[in-house]
Amino acid sequence: MNENVPVGKQIRAIAEIYFYRHLVPIRTVEDDFASYVLGWCGEIMQAAALIADDMMDGSETRRGKRCWYLEESVGYSAINDTLMLENICYFLLKKYFSQKEYYVRLFEHFHQTTLQSVFGQSLDTKMSLNGNIERFTIDKYEIMIQYKTSYYSFYSPIASAMIIAGVTDVKLFEAVEKVTVLMGNLFQIQDDYLDCYGDSIKTGKIGTDIVDGKCTWLVVKALELGSEDQKQILKTYYGRRTSEAELWVKRIYEELKIVKVYFNYEKKEYKKIVDEIQSLPPGIPTEPLFSFIDLIYRREK
Repeated sequence: MNENVPVGKQIRAIAEIYFYRHLVPIRTVEDDFASYVLGWCGEIMQAAALIADDMMDGSETRRGKRCWYLEESVGYSAINDTLMLENICYFLLKKYFSQKEYYVRLFEHFHQTTLQSVFGQSLDTKMSLNGNIERFTIDKYEIMIQYKTSYYSFYSPIASAMIIAGVTDVKLFEAVEKVTVLMGNLFQIQDDYLDCYGDSIKTGKIGTDIVDGKCTWLVVKALELGSEDQKQILKTYYGRRTSEAELWVKRIYEELKIVKVYFNYEKKEYKKIVDEIQSLPPGIPTEPLFSFIDLIYRREK
């Protein structure tokens, strides 16, 4: 717990607590405590997901340190650690919320989010293991990141805050889902960019997406924009675990000006998300959502 949970950006906990405070401006100490517990539940789930993700990807570093499973005293017992963390989350939900009228909705929401994340991780793993990048399309990529990242990182914290605040209007949840999925998709695309071009000192990890053969926004765009010769080079070298192969892929990215394409896309998506927030129906606080999108826009870690 101490090594994997209270670290990182903690954006999920911050998002849930901040949004809840805007939904319920007049609160008791008990209300605040409930939102804090819920925030930690989200961070515990995040820790479990990252431990599993690092093992499946064969990653070496996370947040500037060796991955948990690579610690001498850990190894494959990290698998059990992920299960323990996930179950601790449900233990906390039962302990602190079982007497609340919204408990079943909250429990089902967490279970649904966990299931969505598992589906997304499965798509991510299976696509990279296949070795055939011709299967990489923008439609498949967007489905993968929506389930892998957007639901549990952006929609879930906001929806959790709405549940404990007593919101029951399905249309409000649908409106929030639409805008937070857009935010989550942008966040994952930023992660893809940072894996390739980010400063490892700032990001805390060494990028491996190219050598791992991951389906990322960068390679999907390169396949869309590249000539037949460039596509053939990508097919030959993408997913090969050599520095030479990685350099060939990055050379194609440079030829296609992928960095410029990325920054133009990020700017366009930012405006799209801002427009969506402005059009949200009454009953949804927009100030925290504007704060969240400003926080991630042009991020470097």
